[in-house]
Amino acid sequence: MSAKFFDLHNDSNPNNGTEVFDGSQARALLARSAINPPFAAELISDHQTKLLIGLGPVICFAQFCTSDDEPPYLVANIESEKMRSGITEFTIGNEPSEIEL
Repeated sequence: MSAKFFDLHNDSNPNNGTEVFDGSQARALLARSAINPPFAAELISDHQTKLLIGLGPVICFAQFCTSDDEPPYLVANIESEKMRSGITEFTIGNEPSEIEL
């Protein structure tokens, strides 16, 4: 199974549309793209599912859903000791998008 990578912060990221086949490739693409966190990226699979990933200095999240964005949404997040709840803004489509935790 493979997925295509899309940086939702930077439309001109040369890695947009890159096909990834394993976790190490995905981690490398995310690491190269996370220059100005918090930011979000998608991995869209060829099985009509996608993983939205948000990376930030204090909190990270992942949301799994179908590629048509219909429910159910499965969401997980990792919080640092500095943050237990609230709202964090991640850049999606060059716009700040609030993610409530």
